Amino acid sequence: SRGAQWQDSGAFILRIVTDQMVSRLGLALSHPLHHWLGRLAILPDVMEPCFAITLVSSLAAALAVANVYGCVWALPSHRSAALFAAASLAVANTFWHLATVTEVYTLSAALLAGECWCLAAYARHRSRQHLWGMLLLNGLGLGNHLQALLTTPILAVVVFDAVRKK
Repeated sequence: SRGAQWQDSGAFILRIVTDQMVSRLGLALSHPLHHWLGRLAILPDVMEPCFAITLVSSLAAALAVANVYGCVWALPSHRSAALFAAASLAVANTFWHLATVTEVYTLSAALLAGECWCLAAYARHRSRQHLWGMLLLNGLGLGNHLQALLTTPILAVVVFDAVRKK
């Protein structure tokens, strides 16, 4: 969507363009990571702001598809299964729609899929880098949308187990 958008998408664009970090409806609707990525997208001033901000959602959707591929590939190591999973997400109607308007959900999906990829890699290799990556992506997810809290207890159990086993 290259122009003005309606409902939440329009409100997000207006807040980003006018640099209003906190939503008048409350902090829970502020989505700081999405706000700052949107501000970064309009910074070069080379394209229309609505389009530039919408590209954040589009690029996040592409990253989510890539992360799903990586996550599934890390589990059974079958490229065909990973390709099928990524392609299924890429052609899903709701996901495709959210990739074409300014919304926080594609960025949430990208961060969650990355988090799952790190978790799968950690389960296989027990590497600290995967553990830290998982925590970093969850923290960024919390900066984007509070739904990232849903995976936080699982991460806490994994970290507790890792500390206990050294």
